[in-house]
Amino acid sequence: MRFKNIAVLSGVLCLAASGAHAEGYAGALLELSSYNSDGLCARYTTQSTASTCDNRTAGLKVFAGVGGGSASGVEAAYIDFGRTRSTVDGQSLDVRVSSFVVAGVLRASPLPSLSVNAKLGVAASKATAKNLGNSVSRAHPSLYLGLGVDCEIVKNVKAVGSIDFVRAKLDGERFGVVGFGLGAQVGF
Repeated sequence: MRFKNIAVLSGVLCLAASGAHAEGYAGALLELSSYNSDGLCARYTTQSTASTCDNRTAGLKVFAGVGGGSASGVEAAYIDFGRTRSTVDGQSLDVRVSSFVVAGVLRASPLPSLSVNAKLGVAASKATAKNLGNSVSRAHPSLYLGLGVDCEIVKNVKAVGSIDFVRAKLDGERFGVVGFGLGAQVGF
């Protein structure tokens, strides 16, 4: 509950700082996710070295923000990094991570129709592992880092690309999750 209050307060402060006349935007991306979860895979299976564990999957990111035309802004996003599924020695392991993110955004426009951005914020991440019919789940706060690029296609419509990074923790094992996404954004 304490983390939720901090996230809400951070979002309100960022909105106030970005100004009342800021442009709004929303969009969605399909992501290719990479889980750095070999240690978790080894813990839940009998494999002593987990090099054969599946660490890549497809995911989805949905986001909205203010400050689309300015040098700074704030963005909120829901990222489902997808589910990895591994079978090692006849045992299966499914791992899923999803995050709700609130982040500050800094933008630069090297060309008139192209901009790059960097994002720093907090993520409420939830990690779940399923093995042999058992399920373990844990939610916790995490640092969120993101990089992005967008290119205007037509007025108020942009093609976007992003890299999103969060850390997850499950059953004493910490691991990073990175998503590489492509999608579209609409300004309003």
